[in-house]
Amino acid sequence: MYHLVPPVKKIKYLEKFLHLSWDVNVLDHLIVTSAPKEILYYQDNNLLHDAYELFITPSDVRIHFKTPEGRFYALQTLRQIIVQRTENRLQCVHVSDQATFHNRAILLDVSRDRMPRMSTLFQLIDFWASLKINQLHLYIEHTFCFSQHKKVWKHASAFSHGDIQKIDNYCMQRNIELIPTLNSFGHMERWLKFPEYQHLAETPHGYTDKEGIFHTHASTLSPVVKEVIPFLDSLFEEFLPNFKSSRCNFGADEPFELGIGRSKQLCERKGIGTVYVEFLNTIHKLLEKRGKESLCYGDIIVKYPEHIHKLPAHMSVLDWGYEANHPFDKEAALFEQSRIPFYLCAGTSAWNSIGGRWHNARENILNAGTQADHHGADGLIVCEWGDNGHMQQYPIAFPGYLLGAASAWNPHAAHSVEMESALALFMFSKEKSAKTLANVLLDMGSLCDTLPSLSNATILGVLPLLYRNDYKVKHFHTASLHFYIQELPKFIHRDFKLVKEKIHDLENKLHQTATDHNSSLYRQEMLFTLSLLDHSASLCDKLIYEKGLRKVSMIRKKECSKLAKHMETLLFEYKKLWQQRSRPGGLQDSILHLQTLYEAYTLPLK
Repeated sequence: MYHLVPPVKKIKYLEKFLHLSWDVNVLDHLIVTSAPKEILYYQDNNLLHDAYELFITPSDVRIHFKTPEGRFYALQTLRQIIVQRTENRLQCVHVSDQATFHNRAILLDVSRDRMPRMSTLFQLIDFWASLKINQLHLYIEHTFCFSQHKKVWKHASAFSHGDIQKIDNYCMQRNIELIPTLNSFGHMERWLKFPEYQHLAETPHGYTDKEGIFHTHASTLSPVVKEVIPFLDSLFEEFLPNFKSSRCNFGADEPFELGIGRSKQLCERKGIGTVYVEFLNTIHKLLEKRGKESLCYGDIIVKYPEHIHKLPAHMSVLDWGYEANHPFDKEAALFEQSRIPFYLCAGTSAWNSIGGRWHNARENILNAGTQADHHGADGLIVCEWGDNGHMQQYPIAFPGYLLGAASAWNPHAAHSVEMESALALFMFSKEKSAKTLANVLLDMGSLCDTLPSLSNATILGVLPLLYRNDYKVKHFHTASLHFYIQELPKFIHRDFKLVKEKIHDLENKLHQTATDHNSSLYRQEMLFTLSLLDHSASLCDKLIYEKGLRKVSMIRKKECSKLAKHMETLLFEYKKLWQQRSRPGGLQDSILHLQTLYEAYTLPLK
């Protein structure tokens, strides 16, 4: 039996074998320019757009397809089969396959704070393409070199016009559509913190959120400021020509201040739902005049379902939710009934976790795939966000990528993917200890399963951030964490001890894989992740349960000294690993979370 990701729709195994007498290395590359004569191609116009049939017979390999995409996907399945060959022979099979969703996407956050090196991004694109992903959304807030706005991006290692064009071409050669993605309503704080742009803000002088926390910088453009639309128009004018896609994702999620600042009177008179939809329609017209179909997020419109029918006919809604029990069924039904095109968006559950939340990711992605299919969605997106410094290392998102690709291609069989084997074969295939690395990666994502859960986070992922310099960070998890600290019984102290024991067991597993020739970057990133989780567990234990401590400065000096020394090592390693895969821009913002905690440790020692 072959492990195939995504699972194919139909496969029939035959009791015969093909003995490979030809060079299979030509299939090591995604783009096959010169295939061996033993691979025969037949165009079949009776097949659907991305469908294919693959026949491995005792004498040759035959691929039937209608479009170049179908041919490409057949070759990806063949490549996966060849990776699993035994004694240079393949078991004969007949595969009949096609995608459930025409749009199978990854969203990668490149604004908070990791900007991948081009080589890193190309490696990811190759991996996604091999899994039959056909859309990529690079989430951009400020990380594009707008010619008139250098102040906003100059420290971010932003993508140049040439970078985007190279990425676009690279994607196109691998049957991936690079969707221009530029948030254009909320999440504009990287712009609005500068005086030159504050006149565009809903709350130019900051705002107080629903948790009572004051934010010094606005994050939302105001729909009643007449300069906003010309400003967005100028951004689209420079941004969009770098992409071949006929679509644009303009975001519009989480406009936190809408209705509490300059638009308050209008929202009170018309209603927030009406004001929101009218602003979406205005942005849609900016894109429509450039021949672009528009996509936007669905988190606001689902709160005002009576306005869904007012959305433009050719606008697609990207309805997102990242918890295992997110009500995709209920929300997808709204769009299905309104006949509005929509995608469902699940997540890798890697952000705000350090080591991942594998079980949550699994249930979230499978749920999204099932409900997307049930309600006739146009596509499925798996998102990898970078909240609070994008501190998760490169490997942490890979289980989500694999399962997301499986759910987008074949949601009915995605649950059957044996993830440890899939990771070993398709992520760690060049490693001597592939199975061990795969096992450790999944176990890291389960470390917090015995601790009370947080929305979009783990306790080890975010609690230390709330105690840097003894002040709570302006962070949307504050209320949940406050409840966690105040209300949970003391027996959880034992659970932190157990978590630390599990961390040490996983570290030992990784150390046992080490040889003189095995110092892979994957292994280094996973060891760092475990060390940071260990540090977080130690700090959580002391802050919450040791004599009722609530401040770093209350920890005994001897213990603070140990924590400071360990954090100093972590800071050095974090910077070193960052440089391996990411551009320098964003590092200072990201590492600030750990740096200020280190300063809190050293403060009482002076």
